[in-house]
Amino acid sequence: MKSMKLLPLTDPSFRAVGTCHDMFHPEWEKIGDAPVEFFRDMLSLKLGKDATASFSLCRAQAREPLVDAVEYHTFTEEAIIPLDADIAMAFAPATATGTVPLEKMNAYRIPRGTLIVLKTGAWHSGPYVIGKGPAHILVALPERTYANDCIVKVLSEAEKLSITGL
Repeated sequence: MKSMKLLPLTDPSFRAVGTCHDMFHPEWEKIGDAPVEFFRDMLSLKLGKDATASFSLCRAQAREPLVDAVEYHTFTEEAIIPLDADIAMAFAPATATGTVPLEKMNAYRIPRGTLIVLKTGAWHSGPYVIGKGPAHILVALPERTYANDCIVKVLSEAEKLSITGL
């Protein structure tokens, strides 16, 4: 029987078969600083003829559970999976007008290892760590969604929402 030596993924020979990235220790361009950092488009996955998913990492630190901004994507769904900590996020259904339906906004606990897929147009906040941080969150979107299909609404002081029960 022939044997093979176990190699690390960092070995140059792996490039012939695929790509990899340490999602817990990203050395990559990012958007934002602590408490929420977004490491964009770290890896991509071709899904067929014209579709590509891009994988980004969001690293969230513990912060005050106050929703002061929300966003949505007009043309795509978004997949989110917290890898190593439970998180909370606020969500509301899509609206035709671009007005945030604050009366329909709900906060949900997302246990680590649980994959959620947001519908196109669904309003959502950034993540809030439950317990001690950081939380590493894998996000899958089409490449450059943050630049060409991300509508952000900063909430006024009167519109801000507090999340209780963390």
